[in-house]
Amino acid sequence: MGEMKEIIRESKAALCLACGRCTTACPLSTPSASLRGGNDGHSPRVFVERLLTYNEIDRVNLWECLTCERCTVFCPSSVKFSEFIRSLRSNFQTEAFEKCAHAGILHSLMRLMAYNDLDQNRLDWITSDFEVSKEGDTLLFVGCAPYYDIYFDRWSPLETTKRAVKLLNLIGIKPVLLNDEVCCGHDLLWTGDQDAFNELERKNKERILKSNPKRIVFTCPECYSTFKNDYRLGKGIQLLHLTELLIENLDKLNFKETRKKVSYHDSCRMGRFQGLYDAPRKLLEAIPGIELKEFAETRERALCCGTSCWMSCNSRAKRAQLQRLNEAKEISETLVTPCPKCLIHYSCTMDEKEKNPIVEVEDIIVTVANSLEI
Repeated sequence: MGEMKEIIRESKAALCLACGRCTTACPLSTPSASLRGGNDGHSPRVFVERLLTYNEIDRVNLWECLTCERCTVFCPSSVKFSEFIRSLRSNFQTEAFEKCAHAGILHSLMRLMAYNDLDQNRLDWITSDFEVSKEGDTLLFVGCAPYYDIYFDRWSPLETTKRAVKLLNLIGIKPVLLNDEVCCGHDLLWTGDQDAFNELERKNKERILKSNPKRIVFTCPECYSTFKNDYRLGKGIQLLHLTELLIENLDKLNFKETRKKVSYHDSCRMGRFQGLYDAPRKLLEAIPGIELKEFAETRERALCCGTSCWMSCNSRAKRAQLQRLNEAKEISETLVTPCPKCLIHYSCTMDEKEKNPIVEVEDIIVTVANSLEI
């Protein structure tokens, strides 16, 4: 009970005013469900009320919550509902595997990296036309892209990493890449597996610090957010998303005219978790011919892609994804996202639900790389 009180205190859950603004903000809630406060709708307010009043935890919504932080943006008491959910999940870890999408393969891979000293070959995609280094000031954290590329080969998540190396080369950087880095641990942390996350953090910290970088660059917002919010690397290492570094070096990028209307999707970890809204937009706007069209709900109010941590990929998630895709179609030709998971989820939903693609979906790094005169 003492641990539960601490979770409630740290997340400010006891300050919930039961106003319902969180429910109207939640991408998974529906108007009819929220009005009734029933189990068929996801309501942060009702979840908190049941725990505080009846000491009852809604185990369905505990695992379906996207931890997207949109409810906190609208909450007048700044209740940290995502943190509240994350802490509670650690108490019910044995249930997590049942909720995993893709038969739990991706979570199992993360745990293999945590608890085993695997002899990885995660850099076999590097060919002679990539300029990389074994030592230097700038380390590019590759993350799980090589593994996602095997499982989701149709959408080539690794293509973003390849383009990232090329872009770094163009601005005069030969990045350090580590063959023994492991998953950042984001998904295990947010599904409550603190022990496995700690192991991944320990391994990454040990191996990264051994290479002695001055900055670490990321292409994945979840890796970026995890390192900034949850790792303890110590002072002196600058953490940057690649869009931030590219903005600092725009004079070194020679863009060609690219006539296209694009919409930009603020991923949860890039946006609400890190407040990184301007750099990706400035980068897109620097490309001649690109017309950036904004969603009605954008920046801190942007909608989540509907799936989190490779869990609960269900009809609610698909509904949220289709809503965003159709909104993108109304204003643009291409939906640009900084997040590999958003790209995979949106692309997958179009393949499952539609005979023809609703709109093109592209990683922002690929968009930028394709717009260069090389």
